[in-house]
Amino acid sequence: MEILKINNPLYVGTIGPLIQKYHEKVNVHKLACVSYETLYSYISQTVQFGKEMAEFWVVFKENEPVGFALWRVMGLPYQGAVYCEHLFKTVKDHEVTLKLGQEFIEFGKRHQAPYYIFDAINEIIAKVLRKLALEMSLDLIETGQTNFVGRLNNG
Repeated sequence: MEILKINNPLYVGTIGPLIQKYHEKVNVHKLACVSYETLYSYISQTVQFGKEMAEFWVVFKENEPVGFALWRVMGLPYQGAVYCEHLFKTVKDHEVTLKLGQEFIEFGKRHQAPYYIFDAINEIIAKVLRKLALEMSLDLIETGQTNFVGRLNNG
C-alpha cells in the first residue's frame, strides 16, 4: 500500500472514476448544487493552488487508487484548526483510513493546529473515524450539529 500527496492537477484525471464513485455516494439525495464536475474541479483547484494550506492525498493498493482525502487549514473565525472535508475509500481495509488519518494529523502538526475537524459522509464512515481518532489519541467531541441543504421551491 502506498500513499501520495498529489501535486499535479493534471493527475487528478487519472483518479476520475474514484471521484465519480465518491460523488455517487455523497449525492444520494441528488442535490444539483454539487455535481461530479464541480467536485472534480474543486479537487483540481485544491491540488493546484492549495500549496501548504490545503492538500489532496491518494492511497494506492497494487497500483490502483482505493481512497483519497482532502484537508485544509481552516480560516477565520476558526483558530488553530485543520479540516478534513472529504475522505473516501472503496475497500474495507482499515489501513487506508489509518494512513490518511496519519497524514492529516501530520498536516495539523505542521500548522501547529491543536484542533482537527472532519466530516463523515455517513454513519459507517463516522464510526471508522471515531475509532481512528481514539487510535491517534484525539479527544473527540461531537458537536451535535446537523447539516441541511434547502432548495427554494418556486411553485
